[in-house]
Amino acid sequence: MRIGILYVIMAILLVSSCTGNTNDKKEADTVDTIPMMVAHIRKCSKIYTTEYKIRKIVSYSDNKNLKGKVFGKEFSIDIPMTDRKLAMPVTATIKGYIDMSGFSTDNVKRKGDRIVITLPDPKIELTSTKVIHDETHQHVDMARRNFSDKELATLAMHGRDVIVKSLDSMSIARNAMNGAAHVLIPIIKQMGFKEENIEVRFRNDFKKIEIVDENGKRELR
Repeated sequence: MRIGILYVIMAILLVSSCTGNTNDKKEADTVDTIPMMVAHIRKCSKIYTTEYKIRKIVSYSDNKNLKGKVFGKEFSIDIPMTDRKLAMPVTATIKGYIDMSGFSTDNVKRKGDRIVITLPDPKIELTSTKVIHDETHQHVDMARRNFSDKELATLAMHGRDVIVKSLDSMSIARNAMNGAAHVLIPIIKQMGFKEENIEVRFRNDFKKIEIVDENGKRELR
């Protein structure tokens, strides 16, 4: 009888020991998997997710006029043969990306089998702007000089600014998030998570997006 009781006690202790080891293993997996996942994701560096090619026509015209005042009334008279007109096509390549170099365990929240990845803020990069000189048209009357290189450069910069202001930055941000999700979800699945339990999102208070031009100049929109 005593021997039977001894076997029962040993069995209980054995089961308790196995159960304890399993929990420890699960806890260890929880602790170890996240840093490994973060390390894999940081290797992505910049995730370029969207690219747009945008074309704008910069139109400009001016003419000389004679202004003055007669009997207290102002007047302005266009001087004949002094018109200048320009139509200049400007193209730009726009890329949306997410910089993962600062990604850390703070961007990862795990609740049981579910995991939430909060992405760093997306950015827009203006990689290049180009004037299509072959399609640029000028009309300059005889009494005027042609547009100078400085004037053409100023107008090209104006075209670049028009393109930047026309961007639907939040739409680009959404596309960037969707693109990043396609890149990251397979990595996270390799860590043992099911796709339906993975959520990829931006921080809740994200409102503005940083635009970086080809000269490194940054602005928020």
